[in-house]
Amino acid sequence: MPRSKEDNQKIREERIKGIKHATIRVYVSKGFLGTQMDDIAKEAGLAKGLLYYYFKSKIELFQYVFNSLMDKAFQFSQAQTSEERNLEQSLEAFIHFFLSSAFERPVYPLVYKMLPEDLSHVFPDNAQEMQQAFFNRFNKPMIERFRSAMDRGEIPEGNPMLKALLFTSGVLTISHLIASKPSITEGKDQEQVIEEMKQQLFHGIFGRGNRSE
Repeated sequence: MPRSKEDNQKIREERIKGIKHATIRVYVSKGFLGTQMDDIAKEAGLAKGLLYYYFKSKIELFQYVFNSLMDKAFQFSQAQTSEERNLEQSLEAFIHFFLSSAFERPVYPLVYKMLPEDLSHVFPDNAQEMQQAFFNRFNKPMIERFRSAMDRGEIPEGNPMLKALLFTSGVLTISHLIASKPSITEGKDQEQVIEEMKQQLFHGIFGRGNRSE
């Protein structure tokens, strides 16, 4: 019995999803310049010809993957900085997500650390535009959240962009360190490590571990 149009679409979506995840794994291991389509096809368990059926070139594939990752970062940043939460709750959710990922899905902290450095390779014709787009998608919601928190007196006055960038870069640096060097947390409880890092990061924002203390 021939497959229906819906079945074919489902197969296509699953294959593209598999290709995306395989690309991320190979990219984290070899970097953009070291990654070849052969590597991705092998990692995805596909014939090379089938990989080229979905993506005509390495650049096209990486542009799809990078755009997908940037969209995901934007959606996450917006969700974690919702005005329904106070600033402390938003920052705690942000910290917990990234540090938990470093323990449980270490490929993602690594890929988000590498991605900005390779935008010029993946988008050679509009690298500057894409770098600005990534900055806006990932950081702008957090900057606006810090600004509104200052307006409401949740935190001391200051430069909201600087405070937001110091916070997000601190979280990303810690998550990247945990993901790339798991031995530094060997034998330590995951939640304990996250709590310790949260207290350190909160000290720089609120002047102490958290505002409820």
